[in-house]
Amino acid sequence: MRITSQEISVESSILKWARETIGKSIEEVARRLDISESVVERWESGEKRPTLKQLRELSKFYKRPLAAFFLSAPPAEAPTPTDFRTLPKTSKKPFSEKTLLAMRRARRLQALANELSKTLDREYRLEVGQAALSDNLQWLASQVRERLGVTIEEQLNWKNEAAALTEWRRRVEEGGVLIFEQPFPFEEGRAFSFAEAERPVIVLNSNDPATNGRIFSLFHEYAHLLLRQSGSTGTGMRKGSTSSRSARSRGEGGAFRPDSVSGRMAFRSPRLSWNPHARRRSRTGMFQIICP
Repeated sequence: MRITSQEISVESSILKWARETIGKSIEEVARRLDISESVVERWESGEKRPTLKQLRELSKFYKRPLAAFFLSAPPAEAPTPTDFRTLPKTSKKPFSEKTLLAMRRARRLQALANELSKTLDREYRLEVGQAALSDNLQWLASQVRERLGVTIEEQLNWKNEAAALTEWRRRVEEGGVLIFEQPFPFEEGRAFSFAEAERPVIVLNSNDPATNGRIFSLFHEYAHLLLRQSGSTGTGMRKGSTSSRSARSRGEGGAFRPDSVSGRMAFRSPRLSWNPHARRRSRTGMFQIICP
């Protein structure tokens, strides 16, 4: 018997974990390996075992090293960010493979950054602060501005949107937050964040065509960090939505933007605003930055 045709002892929970963490369905796996769905189901129930050849194919399909399939149990992993995407229920789908892989890469980079800091014995300052939904908006905005060290005069001197994004990103990173840009389907979100672990992470979607959109996403996710809450930012609301995002873009809400700034200058001065609708929807609330 050829070794590739021998059945390999693999924990059924590992097979299920590897499939679910890449967002694959049993049907997709069966189609990829040209086997019946019942075979995949029996693998994951422990009634049957895959061959070495099949396991190698699963390793490629699930984007996991072959050694991962020989673990005794699924490794402990942080959950995916809370899905705050404001999409119609009929069109809101689970994250795709590309988005899940972007999240996996971000987690890996987060872990490497933590390990590197310890290895080099380098300390970093984590100065994100903390907020609650009950906080006064004006007070909170002033606290965030002071923490980031950005004056109104400085904002008004930024040359353009790209310069504004670069500067906001630098100031947030100086506070100990890791910021990455990775490509994932734009229709699935503009950004996501991880509030857990020693170094919080914000990931911006490099497929976002609007620099303004990335500034919005940067502060939207920064707000999640203030709430100690991992999350994912959607791309926008459906036509006709009465979301607070739309209302506040028309002029309601607080201030991270001087009253004298309007029109083309607004991208340099995002406005901070709590989203009361999110509290009813998710029971946790959401802090939003609006770039009109």
